[in-house]
Amino acid sequence: MPGNASLLEFIAAALVVLLIPGPGVLYIVARSVSQGQRAGLVSVLGLSAGALVHVAAATVGLSAILLTSGSEAESFKGDCRGMPVGLST
Repeated sequence: MPGNASLLEFIAAALVVLLIPGPGVLYIVARSVSQGQRAGLVSVLGLSAGALVHVAAATVGLSAILLTSGSEAESFKGDCRGMPVGLST
């Protein structure tokens, strides 16, 4: 279990990352300012649809890999079990 100092450092770093706008936010703001609210909304919908397709494709691809290969699936399960140990260090 991380100590209080580590937890506070993590929270501070997470807040900094949350406050810095990413390229998607900058794109939406630029479109909204230059072309209006409707263009900004269309940009939001486009970026959201793209993210949904990306996540769905990654999920289908990972599922296909795990279904077709026995040893890789076991390795992946082992890696997932080891994640909490890696995160706690």
